[in-house]
Amino acid sequence: MSATNEAEAAATEEFPQGLNGMDLIIDGWFHERGVLWPGQAMTLKVKNVLDHHRSDFQDVLVFESESHGNVLVLDGVIQ
Repeated sequence: MSATNEAEAAATEEFPQGLNGMDLIIDGWFHERGVLWPGQAMTLKVKNVLDHHRSDFQDVLVFESESHGNVLVLDGVIQ
């Protein structure tokens, strides 16, 4: 492993990026799937992303859906 790759790996371990909620929006649809609910998924049409940021503790995504108003998503899970 090169020195650059070692430095990147060390930075990733020290400051893990975790989940990026924007990656869960595919073709204008938010997709919630996970091990918490086996065999179940939730998909909502995204009208507008209102906020996306990473706090010290979690990934925060807020979007306006086509049919259900504003939606808060923490670490990929609709609240």
